[in-house]
Amino acid sequence: MNRGSEYSQMRRNINPNGVVNDNTPLANFDALPEFLTAKELEEFLRIDVKTIYRYVQLGLIPYVRMQSNVRFSKHQVERWLRERNYQPQPIFGEGAKRQ
Repeated sequence: MNRGSEYSQMRRNINPNGVVNDNTPLANFDALPEFLTAKELEEFLRIDVKTIYRYVQLGLIPYVRMQSNVRFSKHQVERWLRERNYQPQPIFGEGAKRQ
């Protein structure tokens, strides 16, 4: 099985909650190639490829340009996602008691 068909197979095994059917979280980048095409990134992030290219134009997403080709390092994309992950703080603060 080549890399493309392995990735396609992985995509087919994903349920609507973004979890691979064997209960492995999709956030595990190990199954992805080191460098992703815009199409592969579109499938993984579920963001339209036009939006991905727009992010490239605006400098919003890390990418590598190889002449006319654009690729995305899976490690840089993972770091980019972690930096943009919002975790709300508790309203009452840590250890505070409600009255």
